Amino acid sequence: MFQGADKGIIRFSSAKKPDTSSIAPGFGLKFLRDGHDSANLVAMFGVEGQKDFNFFANSFTTHIAGS
Repeated sequence: MFQGADKGIIRFSSAKKPDTSSIAPGFGLKFLRDGHDSANLVAMFGVEGQKDFNFFANSFTTHIAGS
């Protein structure tokens, strides 16, 4: 994934609209590569979100369990 990638973009966001009780933090990575499709991945804590509004309170994973 990193061969040929001099630039990358990261986007932090919530998978659902934050409310007064929870947030669903996640992020996406995109590595731009010359002559090839971009390499991409997404990760998040879980689809149900978390009660802690600290975006980094829990570990992110690319294998998200269903709700």
